Amino acid sequence: MMTLNELRMDFTTAGGGAVTTTIDSVFGLLYAIEWVDGTLDDGGTAVFSCINTMSGVTQTLVTLATPLVNADAWYYPRVATHDTVGAADGGTDYAVLNGRIQMALTAGGAVTTGACVIYYWTP
Repeated sequence: MMTLNELRMDFTTAGGGAVTTTIDSVFGLLYAIEWVDGTLDDGGTAVFSCINTMSGVTQTLVTLATPLVNADAWYYPRVATHDTVGAADGGTDYAVLNGRIQMALTAGGAVTTGACVIYYWTP
């Protein structure tokens, strides 16, 4: 039986409008990201990644560019699947999370706040 978990990331941008925040290591399957725009300026880009993985390979989970970061919203990112020889087969599946989750935001406005909640399945 799988359990749905949640991790909240609250953040405040620096004077230049950027912020990078990282949460604890997780192991599971990414289900959804709830974006909370807060007081952020319109026009930024948020990149979610899984870093410090077992293999050391960083995985980009989703990039939310303008206008996606301009309002509160839910996103259900999926990754491309591959056939037995490694070619993309047109399908999608949940991303494996096996490290720390990082969110890097640019152009969020000087000293503004926002948040996101990561929802993921664990066995």
